[in-house]
Amino acid sequence: MPLIKSPHLAPRGRPADSAMPRPSDFTLRLYRVLDQVGPTLAMVAVWILFAVLGRDSSFATWANTQTILLQTAVIGIAALGMTMIIISGGIDLSAGSMIARPRASASPGYAAW
Repeated sequence: MPLIKSPHLAPRGRPADSAMPRPSDFTLRLYRVLDQVGPTLAMVAVWILFAVLGRDSSFATWANTQTILLQTAVIGIAALGMTMIIISGGIDLSAGSMIARPRASASPGYAAW
């Protein structure tokens, strides 16, 4: 059975090297740097956005920044653990409940504290 040729499909095989321009060394270095520090830059950009758009100045305080960092640390550690589980080929959906259970158990004590 012959294959139907379509102008929308890419040809089989690898295109000639002249058809695909090679990225410059600067572009490759920029991609490497953004790959490493991109998430941190995104977090800082979101923090700046909320600090500028906030109606009062309570967001851009050291206490609020410290709270944000402390809250994201718990999720970050759990995400690293889940990454290892997923990379190894398994999947475990109980990690979220293992994080939520101690917090829910300790929450009545926070009211008295």
